[in-house]
Amino acid sequence: MRFILYFDQLYRHWAPVLLGSIRLYEPNAKVTCFCYNMDKSQIAEVVDAGADIVYQSHIEPLNGEEVRFHIISRKASMILQVLQETDDGLYVMMDVDMLLLRPLTVLKEVMWHFDMGAVTAHREKFCGGFYAFRCTTMSIAFLTQWEMFLTTGKLYWDKDQPSMASIANKLIREEDFRVLSLPRTFLDHKSLAHSFVWSAHKSELGSKAERFNIYSSMLEKMKSDARAAV
Repeated sequence: MRFILYFDQLYRHWAPVLLGSIRLYEPNAKVTCFCYNMDKSQIAEVVDAGADIVYQSHIEPLNGEEVRFHIISRKASMILQVLQETDDGLYVMMDVDMLLLRPLTVLKEVMWHFDMGAVTAHREKFCGGFYAFRCTTMSIAFLTQWEMFLTTGKLYWDKDQPSMASIANKLIREEDFRVLSLPRTFLDHKSLAHSFVWSAHKSELGSKAERFNIYSSMLEKMKSDARAAV
């Protein structure tokens, strides 16, 4: 199993928290990080936190475009690159401002029957922070089409989620593309009793700085609970 993370210098401080939770609950998993606009010392921090493969790129937006738009446009390319260069069975892409709350044992077992897994907000939109893939003919076909859409034309926020659903639904109808629809509670910011992943993208927990402090405290609590259970 391999996790794929991506972030720039503005979000780099979240990486050790997420990586800490991955090492706690999926200690045998490997991690590839795509780091944007970060210096050597910042990259070293990511490696020290537990990433075994790190790719570094610099983005210099033109015409007023935002760095985050460029990063979004590279999502499919990042996944394709990792699938082509490694052989780890199951691949999970996560936003860096997330926290793994328990082992993904059930997902690993069920995903052998699917090409892709995603949290579905509704039929026309998949949630953008958590995807699971196996390296199959159909997943490669999907990612290739998604990459073409994301990297063509104007870049903008939320270009990824509706297009992911649209392309996936087309392949489901016309081909044998098997998508595991994960419930909304799988990825949540409040339903900790039911969630596998905690997402910081909602503001109910306060500002981003406040949410980061809460996540850091949660990680320490989970580590303490794990030590106590031994």
